Amino acid sequence: MKSVHENVISKKPLSTYRYSDSGTMHAVDVVVNEMDEEFVTQGIRTYVTDVMIGLKERFANKVGSVLKSLDVFHIESLPYTREKWVQCFDEYGYEKLDILIKHYSVKKSQVVSQTKQCIISGECLAQWRLVRQIMFEAHMV
Repeated sequence: MKSVHENVISKKPLSTYRYSDSGTMHAVDVVVNEMDEEFVTQGIRTYVTDVMIGLKERFANKVGSVLKSLDVFHIESLPYTREKWVQCFDEYGYEKLDILIKHYSVKKSQVVSQTKQCIISGECLAQWRLVRQIMFEAHMV
């Protein structure tokens, strides 16, 4: 990419700044022009597009939104009062956790066409009952 960028005739300078290494007395004037700015902007666009494509592939919407379900671990998503917590305590987070368990519980081997269970559903649900209470107590502080 650098050689392509260097071969393009740059337009007028947008800004100039002096870069110096604090350990030496040497400094370099860096001239930023419109083509430099466009080069960086295009690189950012390409990067963001690639990240979005990767996220869509990794978190395909097969059994609900896996990415949305991760919100269950965000403290700010918990109820704000003890009364509301008591009302929803028995079912809070189980629907989202079920989506995550279905998504992450089976790992397919790339070497052989086998699958193995990575998450034991029963243990995960039992631990969730304790974790969500700890999360709520931390949220109320």
